[in-house]
Amino acid sequence: MRKILSLWDTHPDDWTLRNRQLFTMLDLSVFADLEELSLLKLNSDSHNDLPDLSSRVAKVLKSAPNLKSLALSFSYMTVDHQRPCVDWMERVSRAYMEEGGTPLQVRSLSCGKGFFPLDSAHLKALIDVSYLEDVYIENEWYPYPQPIFFYDVINAPPNPPYTEPIDFESVINAPNLRSLKVKVYETDLHRVICEMEDPSRASQIAISALEQGRWTDSAFLLYPSAKYPALPLRPRMLVIDMEFAHHQLNNPYRPTCPLLLDGRRRLDTAQFLDYLVDGDQGVLEGLVLYFPNAKSRSHKLSFYSYGYGEHYTQVETWKKDFEQLKRTLPRLTNLSQLNIRTHIVDGLMYTLTDDVSKLASAIPSLRYINVNSQRFSRIVRDGRGGVELVELQGRAENEEVELYRLHTRDARWLFPYR
Repeated sequence: MRKILSLWDTHPDDWTLRNRQLFTMLDLSVFADLEELSLLKLNSDSHNDLPDLSSRVAKVLKSAPNLKSLALSFSYMTVDHQRPCVDWMERVSRAYMEEGGTPLQVRSLSCGKGFFPLDSAHLKALIDVSYLEDVYIENEWYPYPQPIFFYDVINAPPNPPYTEPIDFESVINAPNLRSLKVKVYETDLHRVICEMEDPSRASQIAISALEQGRWTDSAFLLYPSAKYPALPLRPRMLVIDMEFAHHQLNNPYRPTCPLLLDGRRRLDTAQFLDYLVDGDQGVLEGLVLYFPNAKSRSHKLSFYSYGYGEHYTQVETWKKDFEQLKRTLPRLTNLSQLNIRTHIVDGLMYTLTDDVSKLASAIPSLRYINVNSQRFSRIVRDGRGGVELVELQGRAENEEVELYRLHTRDARWLFPYR
């Protein structure tokens, strides 16, 4: 039977609790030969539930030797209140081995809350990593052997005691990996990418993070480093937060930001874009740019009302950025997908219409573009230099674009960033 099983359980209200009791009686092994399995935001009332739940999941996996996509996660409340749940992958892996299962040839793996690859042996017993192409790891809600200052930047030490247990090495060195998505781009992931077994493979991987870390940023990959001889690396798709340098000028606990010339003076748009395109060598296929006048992702890219003076300033700032984009991005010879976020309020969105068309026309290799929109547009060229932008409708069409898929794993990952 070819079937997709997807169970969502988001809020532990009374109705959910009653239905959860019914769910615990289900024998999931009746679903045989699945190609995709998604069990997301599950709630566990007790740590004692885990062995039984792990066994049920293992039976489903054992009966699905042709599984291509696997996504598992607990709800936020389950992981937050029952930290032992974070070893769920180990429990599922052990139960799967007891069932006599062999490593699954999964291509898409989503490790949500609680389902973390903490040990390479358990990951590889469950998944044949040589087949992995698309991986998402929600690396935010899991325990640290030493306390980490997530929400206290002021009192954070200059060199935080990072000893994260997540096994990024097995994932980043998977020979067929094409896309890696994480919740937070933190120091542990940055180190693993910089020390990957074959640095040349970075050009085959799209790297995306919903948030940049407290002490590092994915833009660090673009710059040489005495600590990491393999740098600079050029992923085939990347998110660049142009706002990052602006926010970190007064943060004494950050290392010198690579978007700065001397640790205090921020690179302007022209300087950074020149640096980006000069080192490209035809690698970059997809690019997301957040400009300093865009609302920070931590503020959910909200739009606010401003006076006329602020409107004028926003438009003028965008015009300057736009001219630099039009000057530099055509030199990215393989750029096919572009997403730009700039903070212009709804009442001024009309100012972007002509600019988007001009930018699409100026970049010959570009196929999809999105500027401050929920949807991408397909670029149709008339052969005489003119372009028509056809907006993609709905999630199905948007998923034609890898930059869209790069940021959508479940219902929370709606593009643009929340």
